[in-house]
This record gives sequence, C-alpha cells and structure tokens, in this order.
Amino acid sequence: MNQAGRRRVVTVMSAASIVSLVFGLSCCSAGNGNERADERMSDVASSSSPTADVEPDDVMVADVAPGLTLEVSADAAVRMPQQDYDGRWVTSYDVADERAPYTVIVEYYEPGVKNASEVLATELETFELQGASEGDIAQTTVQVSGSYEAYRLDWTQRAEVPWSAEDTTEIEVECAAIIFDGQDGYTYAVYTAGDSTSEASLTAVASVIESIEVGQ
Repeated sequence: MNQAGRRRVVTVMSAASIVSLVFGLSCCSAGNGNERADERMSDVASSSSPTADVEPDDVMVADVAPGLTLEVSADAAVRMPQQDYDGRWVTSYDVADERAPYTVIVEYYEPGVKNASEVLATELETFELQGASEGDIAQTTVQVSGSYEAYRLDWTQRAEVPWSAEDTTEIEVECAAIIFDGQDGYTYAVYTAGDSTSEASLTAVASVIESIEVGQ
C-alpha cells in the first residue's frame, strides 16, 4: 500500500514498545485536544527523528506496533509509548508543518484482548455518548494490506489544533479511524486528524492511511 510518489523514504525505527494516551475515539474530542497535545509534546522522543538532513517531502517508515508499519513525515514529533488502563498501547505523531499539518495516533491491543469489531463497537458507543448522531459518522468496510478485517470511520468537527501544544485556535478538523485485525491476534486502530481547509494536509493524511501495512 506504500505510495511514495516523489517523496524520499527515510526508514526510522520508532520506540520498541508502544504506549497509550487516552485518545478516545477522536483525535479531537471537544475541550481535550490541546491538553492531549501538551501531553504528547512533553514526551517527544528525540531519537524518533533521523540524524540526516530532512527534506520537506521526506517520510519515515515507522514500526509503530508489533507487525504494523506506516509512513509519516520525517519531521514528526513522536510521543514516547505508554499503556492505557484498558491494555491499549499507543503512540502519536504530530506534524506541525504549516504547509501540511496533521496528527496520527496509533493504538494496538495484544492478542486476545479485543478484536476489530469489538473496538469498533466501543468507538461507536463513545460517539453516541458524546451526542453524535448516526449521520455525523461515516462508517465503511475497507481493505488494509495484510489484514483480514478492517473498518473505517470518518467525521469532521471543530477542535483546538491537535498537532500543536501552543496554538489554541479552534479549527475545522477532518478525522478518520482505521480499525483492523492483524497477524497473531493483534488488533490495531490508527486515528488521523487533518486541517479540513488544507488540501495539502488532507493529502498527507491520505498518504499515511494508504501506507498502513500489516506484516508478520
């Protein structure tokens, strides 16, 4: 699923274990976006960026979870992994490039904890509890390379800038959640947030989603 195009791909290993921050469903739950950005930025791993010179279109192939890779900007600020109360492991990538900003948060469950359909049901229930109506969320079944069951949720909402710890401006954010089963019983969820008014931001997010790949 990798589509490098004109980009030069820089392979970088992320932290060995992935740890969780409560992203809930949304990269952009009302009132929590900037607080979460503060948490992420405070734990940025300096080793997550390549030492070589990084060009504007460079991306890194990040090993974000056992058996899961995706491509993000080589300039991404990476939050050190943490584990959440329900067993999820999560890491995040914030790209503050004003030309094409976005945030990616990756969660995974270890074998036997939850499958993709169970994670999807939890997410939809959370949306309902937050007051979202059925028409607010677009749900589709999708294909992810190496996965046998995958779902996608799409929605748009206003939120403080997710990829910045300093900017409290409220903007229109386009969000997506890709929830899927992997090999050996692992279950993954990749959440993205892009600037709804920026074609470059949404294109960058689409490239991240397209690059998701499950391996052994």
